[in-house]
Amino acid sequence: MNRTFRIISLVALVLALGVSCNKDRGPGYKYPILFSCLEPTRAETTIDDIKANDFEVYAYFEANAGASRGQFEKDVYYYNDDEDPTKSGWRYDGVEYWLPGATYYFKAFYPKGVVSVENTTRAQSFTIVDYDVQKQSDILVAENGGLLVDTAIGAPASGSEVALSFQHLLSCVVVAAKTKINGVRVESISFKNIAQTATFENGLWSSEQTTDLTKESNEILNSSSAQYKDVSDGGFLLVPQVINGNQKLVIKTSNKDYDIVIPAITWEGNKRYTYTLTIEQDNILFSEPTIVEVWDETNATGSVIIK
Repeated sequence: MNRTFRIISLVALVLALGVSCNKDRGPGYKYPILFSCLEPTRAETTIDDIKANDFEVYAYFEANAGASRGQFEKDVYYYNDDEDPTKSGWRYDGVEYWLPGATYYFKAFYPKGVVSVENTTRAQSFTIVDYDVQKQSDILVAENGGLLVDTAIGAPASGSEVALSFQHLLSCVVVAAKTKINGVRVESISFKNIAQTATFENGLWSSEQTTDLTKESNEILNSSSAQYKDVSDGGFLLVPQVINGNQKLVIKTSNKDYDIVIPAITWEGNKRYTYTLTIEQDNILFSEPTIVEVWDETNATGSVIIK
């Protein structure tokens, strides 16, 4: 590489880092470690929820070809400056600075206090014990690893901010309906014999207990509408699991009650499944999801018709 071009590139990167940090360099001319959060995929949790309740982040780093190691854990909160919005952003107490030449690994979790993290290796493995599906609480995880700190700059080439993109550890299962009978009221939706208290370890969920989970609906369906309507209030947050024919979906309506065996499938984490049903005079037409969506912002903002 041309030496003049390299010098100009490094100067440009240093200027960019200075702008992105919006803070002076710290002791020894090191840059502070900062965090930014992308809008999480919509479910029970939004970026406003995370701003209101904070999240926890774990960092592990290695230096001197892995001979030296370090770690830290921080509660990250959002500071909102109404008078000067440019000063708003994610903060934590006891600022840490990038160590030149070190390689960093980060994992973040929301909500706080749900996971137990083994933060002594770059894998940063974590465990969740006895998560209860009855709580219907979302669990998010984000990671960003392999960030090498440029010794000439004092920060990674990507900048001083660690970008965190949260993903769901649970599955989202939506029930959408339409009717050929006018004025049908969907009273409730229930999943029967699904995993209740579960443990997450080594990247997998396991559960020995099952439960029934019900949501009140009270959605009115009219035969004039050809569109499927979400009658599950955004969907159920469920433990990823194998559906093997022992689980049922029960729909209670003002017309009659319907008891459906859920076809065999494996519900995976961070995916959204939409089951559709059509209510007729004497029966209900039920369709299993032949299309599975990544649980992202676009796909989670409304009911998607799956036939």
